[in-house]
Amino acid sequence: MLKFIKASAVCAVLGITALAGAPAQADALYIGAGGHGGLRVMVRDNHGPRWHGNRHYRPVRACSPERALERARRMGVRRAHVAYQNRSVIGVRGHDRRGRITLTFGRYANCPLIR
Repeated sequence: MLKFIKASAVCAVLGITALAGAPAQADALYIGAGGHGGLRVMVRDNHGPRWHGNRHYRPVRACSPERALERARRMGVRRAHVAYQNRSVIGVRGHDRRGRITLTFGRYANCPLIR
């Protein structure tokens, strides 16, 4: 319990110090937890968003049909095309050295192969 209180106090202090450094003309201010225990503060003003605090920030891009096709082609699928898609998966059909093949990719970062 004491560990939780200490962590909450540290987060509160960091949040208050981040608010003190925000510019007066900012349209929006977002404070959140970054990866690997870091703190991420975004200040959005007329010049666009700027990220502070986590230098290794990289936005996570979900899998698109084009990225799924490219991944299937790199896996050796010829004449690949998107057969079906919904909000959670993308299905790609084509041919490999054994014949017809259907691959299903998840709509997450890096297009994970489901089956």
